Amino acid sequence: MKKLFIGCLVLVALLVGGGAWVVYQVMPSVQEAFDRGQKVNAELVQLETEHPFEQPEALDPARFAAFLDLRVALGTDIEDVSRRMKDLHDSEDTGWLDMFKGFPLLMVEVYEAVPARLAAAQMGPTEFSWDSRLLYAALEVPGTGPEARDFSEKYGEFKAAYKDIAKDNDQIPQDPRDLIGTFDPKIVTAAREVMAADASRTLAALADPGLEIMLMDMPSRFAQGQPAADELSTPSMPAPAQPDAEPVPGETPADAPAGG
Repeated sequence: MKKLFIGCLVLVALLVGGGAWVVYQVMPSVQEAFDRGQKVNAELVQLETEHPFEQPEALDPARFAAFLDLRVALGTDIEDVSRRMKDLHDSEDTGWLDMFKGFPLLMVEVYEAVPARLAAAQMGPTEFSWDSRLLYAALEVPGTGPEARDFSEKYGEFKAAYKDIAKDNDQIPQDPRDLIGTFDPKIVTAAREVMAADASRTLAALADPGLEIMLMDMPSRFAQGQPAADELSTPSMPAPAQPDAEPVPGETPADAPAGG
């Protein structure tokens, strides 16, 4: 999952380097990605209707275990997209314009994987978001079992990365605990027990911190009818003259977290 958003910085670099001609060339791909994102939005609204969620008074361990399995499966989907993004980025046979056209369509596949996995688990996006926040609330709790060190390290990595992201993003709370929220201690304890019973599954269910922010919050935004891809909608424009030489994108960092 950690290289999933490498495409974001490539896209920005190419936009800066290419100007209006680049935008014109890639708009069909961007528009297709936006349209597919809107379809995902509708699917998540439908899932919310079919599987409404109210916070439980007590945790259902089997249900939470199914959520962890869902996260592992979703992680496999995301890793596949991330690998194909990296292959596209690294291939000597891929031109910069091909990358610019390909990345939006690969990135939207991540969103498309969410409703498919939720439907298979008979789960709505609000329940998924709640469980995702509970996962990190339980991850932070000190423990004495063999999993305690790994869990503590993973929460520390998330907290540090989150604060770096939040510094430049006024759309999310500055403290990760404000995004995670508060839970009944009995529910947190029960979740921790499920997580500790299969620590390897729990670790496999964790995502890149930038992606976690989306998983904790984005499904519920979709369910409320707030498309995540608003910024992809741009007015049409006439085709400008093609430049004599293709612009050369700048260097791109290998990893880039996403803010939601």
